[in-house]
Amino acid sequence: MKGKIIILCAVVAILGVIYFVKSQPPAPTKSEGKFLALDFDKVTGLTLASKDRAISLVKVGDKWRLDKPISYLAEQAMVTNFINELKNMPAGEVISSDEKKYGRFETDEAGGTKVTLLNDKKEVQAEFLVGKSSPDNTLTYIRKKDSKDVVMLAGRLNAFAKRQVDDLRDKTIIDFEPGQLAGVSFAFPDEQFGLALKDKDWQVVRNSKTQPVVNKPAVEALISLLSKFKTSEFHKKPAEVDFKAPDLTLSLILKDKSEKKLQFKADEKKEKYFVNVANQEPVFIVYKQLVAGIFNKFQDYLEIKEPAAAPGMMPGMMPGAAVPPGGGQIIPMRPGSQPGPIMGPGSQPGPNVGSVPPGANAGPGVRPGPPRPGMGIKPGPAKPGQGLTSGQMGKKAPQATQSGQ
Repeated sequence: MKGKIIILCAVVAILGVIYFVKSQPPAPTKSEGKFLALDFDKVTGLTLASKDRAISLVKVGDKWRLDKPISYLAEQAMVTNFINELKNMPAGEVISSDEKKYGRFETDEAGGTKVTLLNDKKEVQAEFLVGKSSPDNTLTYIRKKDSKDVVMLAGRLNAFAKRQVDDLRDKTIIDFEPGQLAGVSFAFPDEQFGLALKDKDWQVVRNSKTQPVVNKPAVEALISLLSKFKTSEFHKKPAEVDFKAPDLTLSLILKDKSEKKLQFKADEKKEKYFVNVANQEPVFIVYKQLVAGIFNKFQDYLEIKEPAAAPGMMPGMMPGAAVPPGGGQIIPMRPGSQPGPIMGPGSQPGPNVGSVPPGANAGPGVRPGPPRPGMGIKPGPAKPGQGLTSGQMGKKAPQATQSGQ
């Protein structure tokens, strides 16, 4: 009987091992070569299609442009990086050939993005479905249109494949070399003036009168911002923005005599500006905190303003400094001096602390004020004109009556 039980246990164990082995997914199969074996120099068309969008790009000369659903210059680096990634992509690893698992990897028509590469004759060069990323976002699942194999490739190809049309549009509002700027004119509702470059120095111009720019960092920041001026996003309904009464009209004059004209109109919440170039679409959106320097007024270029002092601070004080008790005046500390402890609001002085008598040495950094009544500590007698010695300061003061007891 005992022998039969041992044999039965052995049979169960063997069956368990067999079941475990068969239930495991097949190990990824490595493939040799490139994922796409084609001449990428002949690729002049690219389409992205999914259940909610269809985007077409074409290469004109050396520039990629959006063709559908709108005609617009594309973000060049974004498109070329995607093409180069495909060009250098190894064949990858086959992780499944089961059609029932396509949905799990989003490599079916319902969940994936179909990418098509075309030549200049609009002939299909390659077609594949880009699925989701791996949990750690380092891999992408892809299946060629004419293959049953789901391949796992290094990289995040779906980061590009799943982009919307506005993501692929060139974000440039204006672009010029900083050294080419010769002048800027500002037209606010309440003020008009200009900046003009003369003999390598910037001048502020108003009513035909010129003054040298004092706030040179403000001019440098303005040029840096405008020379590579990009939008945060595009307005979905540009016709709704009325530029008849702009908050600012900005005209830039370049050394080749060309002009770039921008109009700015704040939104209702004053959090962002709508911007157009030469009264044309599109309408760009830029956020207020990113373009504050554009809205400097005439006087801002003639002076450099110091930051306003916080409430309760005296001119020249560092943030966080406090006025000493008794109305004392803060004076600079001598080099090497150590600051004493600062009492917080509501703190009570210790038994050996009292008002410093007139003429006493209060230590470096503080000029003593008159004693305040009600401190609860009576200073010891001091001879006229005599300060407290270190010995006297160490003696115990008379016992104080604590307030509030």
